[in-house]
Amino acid sequence: MSEKTGAIEVAAKSASITEMENWLINRVAEHLSMDSEKISIHEELVLYGLDSMSAIMISGDIEEKLNVELPSTTLWDYPTIHDIMLFLKDKM
Repeated sequence: MSEKTGAIEVAAKSASITEMENWLINRVAEHLSMDSEKISIHEELVLYGLDSMSAIMISGDIEEKLNVELPSTTLWDYPTIHDIMLFLKDKM
């Protein structure tokens, strides 16, 4: 693989991670009936009102989106969107 091809692949993965992060922010906002602009990727989701049912539903949304299986505790194990994205980036 050439340097240029490698750089393009890195840029594409970076773009898809950003898209996934934005998608996840919007899913969290929808499930918690919030404005997505009020959600910080570094704030714990429980501070926005995340409960067990919402966590399971959001995990299911992620599973569907990425076609992966996640533990039901994913949103508890990775309490911020930033943490979730670090966990998911290898699955994308």
